[in-house]
Amino acid sequence: MEPGEKWMRRGAVLACGLALLAGWQVYGRMITPLGKMAVESQREITLLKERIEGAQKTISETWALEQGTNKASGELHLILSNIPQGSPMVWFPERMKKHFGILGLSGAVTRLNTALDEPDLPDFERTYWAVEMPVEKSSKGFRATCLAIPEIEKNDPSIRVLDVEIRKDVNNPSRNLMVMNVSILSRKTEVTR
Repeated sequence: MEPGEKWMRRGAVLACGLALLAGWQVYGRMITPLGKMAVESQREITLLKERIEGAQKTISETWALEQGTNKASGELHLILSNIPQGSPMVWFPERMKKHFGILGLSGAVTRLNTALDEPDLPDFERTYWAVEMPVEKSSKGFRATCLAIPEIEKNDPSIRVLDVEIRKDVNNPSRNLMVMNVSILSRKTEVTR
């Protein structure tokens, strides 16, 4: 081998070694940080996905609450628009006599038990009433009375039937009495404030 060739081979090996060293430097200074950045970016993407999922869940929950609020607002508006003006002490006893009278039942007597402020609705109160009415012992009279009860709530959403009892009339043991407890949501009036 000639001396020039020997130096050429050494130069080629040296050049390859320098190229590898340069490649290693490039890899160490550029590729490794890029890999670290890729791992960091993937971690950030995962965190962002979790935050997006949380935000989507919050949006869904908010939408569901808004739908419930809209429904409740509609129901409240319906109830408030159907509440008669004035005190229930004036209109409720007459309404019960008329309601049962339409069905051929007479003798409804109403009694106010108590009135309480409605905590969630300022300027409103809930009054509690007992309605007593004689019930014929015949199945026809009993059926008419039973059918009249759900119609009360249907005709006026501000009235809620709480319970119903049919018992012997202590003043007249030969007849039965229907005793119905109801609550009425109404605006406070000067009489009840």
